[in-house]
Amino acid sequence: MRRKIIVEGEGLRFSASHIATMGDGAEPLHGHNYRLTVTLEGELTADSWVLDFGEVRRLARGLCAELDHRFLLPGKSRLLQTQEREE
Repeated sequence: MRRKIIVEGEGLRFSASHIATMGDGAEPLHGHNYRLTVTLEGELTADSWVLDFGEVRRLARGLCAELDHRFLLPGKSRLLQTQEREE
C-alpha cells in the first residue's frame, strides 16, 4: 500500500536571490526567503515506514544549506544564455 509523508518546519528554510524573466525583459536582481516542504510517496517498509523522517529532514536541511545565500539562475530562458563549465 502506497503512503505519503510530508516533512516541513523551522529548519527547512533558505534565502536566495534571483532574476525573473517576463515578456521581453527581466526583473532586477532581488531575493526571497524560501520554505521547503518535502513530500514523499512510496510503499511501506516492514516497519511501516515510507522513509525515516530524520533522514528526510537531514537531507532537506543539507539542500537548504547548499541553496542558502545563493543566486538562482534559470538554466533555460529565451532571454538568458548560460554556459556550464566543469570547474
